Amino acid sequence: MKLKNFLGILESNIARYLRNHEFVYNSYNYSWERSIDIICSDIYNVTISCDLDNKKLTINQLLYTKKYESKNRINTIDIPKELIEKDDPFKFINWLDEVCEPYL
Repeated sequence: MKLKNFLGILESNIARYLRNHEFVYNSYNYSWERSIDIICSDIYNVTISCDLDNKKLTINQLLYTKKYESKNRINTIDIPKELIEKDDPFKFINWLDEVCEPYL
């Protein structure tokens, strides 16, 4: 980490990977976010928030039914410390894919 600071590399490999794949840094909650709209029989939106500093993943699923009702489901999951420490974006995205599967 010290070498990264001396070289001026402020992002981890995971953060760079997320940014390059359309995640946006939200300075309000200090996390990388991506919002996905899914249209099937109902419409729902899933927002994935990765707080790499606090090692928290938040998945917010907002469902809009045909009756114009909305249901919100929020789950917070601990990101394994090893994933952040190893800073391997491919292992991280594979883990993220498995965890988010039930919500997409």
